[in-house]
Amino acid sequence: MPGLIIYTSKYGATQQYAEWLGEMLQLTVKPSTDITEEELSKYDFILLGTPVYFGTFKLKAWLVHNVRYLLHKKLFFFIVSATGSQDKEICARFIEQNVPAELKPYCQFYFLPGQVIHQRLSFRDKLILKLVAGVQRDPEKRKALNEDLIGVKKEELASLINDTLISVKG
Repeated sequence: MPGLIIYTSKYGATQQYAEWLGEMLQLTVKPSTDITEEELSKYDFILLGTPVYFGTFKLKAWLVHNVRYLLHKKLFFFIVSATGSQDKEICARFIEQNVPAELKPYCQFYFLPGQVIHQRLSFRDKLILKLVAGVQRDPEKRKALNEDLIGVKKEELASLINDTLISVKG
């Protein structure tokens, strides 16, 4: 079964995961901006990588635009965020608000830890993060929002790789 990895990235964490997945699964890796509708029809399964910015998938508009080409394909989402997978309620909300309903029956979701390196953030993103930290009541969460987070690690992909291999072979 032919597969493809499609991603979008802003600061590089999602791209890094996509490249690692491509190496380990021996699949083609492409940014979402380089994919044609005709190309999508050639693949049986697709891994979709997206970062989350303030609750919104960076890949959301692309998903909405390409729903009809993704229907009935096995879709494996790797969602990169500071939230990671520990907060199930937030993860469920991200899926609910960002993935078109008609695609959900074909999807498996994997939340991966991202990174926030304050020095690399755009002025806008720094400002928003500072505002969010300012209204945060929990002192530990406020502190965490003001510190760098580096969670991108190859070993975080183990269950996604395993499930992908089982699913496409089975």
